[in-house]
Amino acid sequence: AVWDGGAGSRAFCPAPSGLHHAFANKASGFCIYNDCALAIAWLLDAGAERVAYVDLDAHHGNGVQWIFHDDPRVLTVSVHEFAYGFYPGTGDVTERGPVGTPDTTVNVPLPPFAGDVAMLAAVERVVEPAVRAFAPDALVVHLGADVHHADPLTHLQMTMAGMEEMYRRVVALADDACAGRLLNTAGGGYNPATLGRLWALQLGAMAGQVPDDELPDAWCDAVRQTLGQEPPGSLREDPGPEWDADQRAEGDRVGLENVARAEALLG
Repeated sequence: AVWDGGAGSRAFCPAPSGLHHAFANKASGFCIYNDCALAIAWLLDAGAERVAYVDLDAHHGNGVQWIFHDDPRVLTVSVHEFAYGFYPGTGDVTERGPVGTPDTTVNVPLPPFAGDVAMLAAVERVVEPAVRAFAPDALVVHLGADVHHADPLTHLQMTMAGMEEMYRRVVALADDACAGRLLNTAGGGYNPATLGRLWALQLGAMAGQVPDDELPDAWCDAVRQTLGQEPPGSLREDPGPEWDADQRAEGDRVGLENVARAEALLG
């Protein structure tokens, strides 16, 4: 639909999707096969000359990066948490494309506890200019909910408000860079009380709508029954990160340094 539908065509594919860790020859990181890479390959086979892939997940999009590392028709940009012992342990700013086309692989590693400030700066200063310079025919994105501060397996500290702004920037980028051709594989997260709400904000951004803040009764009942807890009071309700403010400020400070490093490498 994204390619055959022409300009302005968008598709939203929530889980199970966004399996960005699988390699061409093996499964990895909860991912048996790489649907992101398959989507990119399909677009190329269908006639796209250049496809950009943007990965805004807490984990490095390693599988997609290495599947297309030597293919100059594909740009991969990943912004992710990067720390010793954190899976997959790759995606430093020095990981670049091959000789001759170094700008086809771009990485922005963020330290634990970085939040809205660092992530939105990475989108504005690295992701957007890299994609525009590449001039793709279509944009494939992986928008992991695990960058939210309430995710139990990661350490980035984004808020609902920051993530909604990020989603709208991604949609605007697709409109500007590739006539709105956008495939969102949605990605996952490990906090059920935030995952569905973030998907709703993603879908709203893609539809050019501002979702109502009232949550459906059926969803609230499901949260009570399956999670044994009271649901959030609204779509955008967010008590904010629990980590110490100084620790989060340091995360953003180091994150901005890495954004500057990645920005300086852009051709």
